[in-house]
Amino acid sequence: MRDKPIFEYWVLLFFVPVGVVFLLNGVVRPLMGSALGGTMVRTSNNIRRGDIWWMFDDATRADHPLLTGFLADYSNGAIALTGVVTVIGLMTAGWVAKQVRSRLPR
Repeated sequence: MRDKPIFEYWVLLFFVPVGVVFLLNGVVRPLMGSALGGTMVRTSNNIRRGDIWWMFDDATRADHPLLTGFLADYSNGAIALTGVVTVIGLMTAGWVAKQVRSRLPR
């Protein structure tokens, strides 16, 4: 009988993408936007529905097209949704791999 591992694979498949999204939206994007001199744009319909992206002047966009494109073209909500889709894809792939491994002869 095998010992149960300390972490199951699904723990990493869930918490790694969620942690990356949390760090991107909560730390990296605000620091980058402020460092580049951008203006934070926040839309909100109510408490639960808000989104954040950044606006930059033309000179900053010309100097840093990749960074300003990432901050201006992709909102926090889009990045969070990408994280959710990544978690679903990884969980599905892990489940399929477990099913295939369990049907292989030992």
